Amino acid sequence: MPTDEELMQAAAKGDLNAFEQIVLRHQQTVWAVAHRFLGDSSEAEDVAQDAFLKILKAAPRYRPSAAFRTFLIRVVSRLCMDRARKMRPVYTDAPPRTA
Repeated sequence: MPTDEELMQAAAKGDLNAFEQIVLRHQQTVWAVAHRFLGDSSEAEDVAQDAFLKILKAAPRYRPSAAFRTFLIRVVSRLCMDRARKMRPVYTDAPPRTA
């Protein structure tokens, strides 16, 4: 069974079956991390999809200097922080204007 690092190197060369194996191995973990961070199932699904798309696009630049799982969780956590920042309410001193 190939390692995640070997699968990423194959995905970098265009092997989508290798990338599919990565997704199948890690989809539950990615969703669980996103769900714990965001507290919303649908947001967690969106983040998981975004994370795997980012990783696929970054495959040609991937260098296994650390464990793949570390790289993956870092991508997911950064996407979660970005998503949480966008979901944060904006408070103002003035009430909203009505027509």
